[in-house]
Amino acid sequence: MIFKQHSSQRASYQQSMLVKLLLKSFGAIILLVGVLNIYFAGGEKSLPFWVVGIITALGWHAVFGSFAVRIDLATNMIELKASALMPIFKRRYSLAGARGFRVVSSGASTRPYVVVLVTREGEQIAISNAKHQADALITARQFAEFCRLPWVDDINASATR
Repeated sequence: MIFKQHSSQRASYQQSMLVKLLLKSFGAIILLVGVLNIYFAGGEKSLPFWVVGIITALGWHAVFGSFAVRIDLATNMIELKASALMPIFKRRYSLAGARGFRVVSSGASTRPYVVVLVTREGEQIAISNAKHQADALITARQFAEFCRLPWVDDINASATR
């Protein structure tokens, strides 16, 4: 994922073009296998229908799925959007109600570090997952500097920066 500043008022956080290309290419192959299994699923040796459905859904989401975070300081909003041709979710949060960004440990084995936006009510909104702590800290710092909010590293010392 790449944090990209478009202007002094707008920024986005999304996959790089190379990652998108590789994911969509691999997903197209999986989707093609799923669709061909649906088309030729008439014999005794064909895969069960639920397996074909899972393969096809996996390929569909790899080809058409996307996730992006957009920040607009002119409207003082941060938007999280996921879609796969149709919107999966689109959430908007006001930066006026935000206290800052924070890096926390999620306990997950593959991506154990999470960058969250902390609201004044104490709600933590997940923005990004990272495999390495250093990557999560860099992402949190980029978001905080652009939004002019503090960031906290909860893992080491809980000191505000």
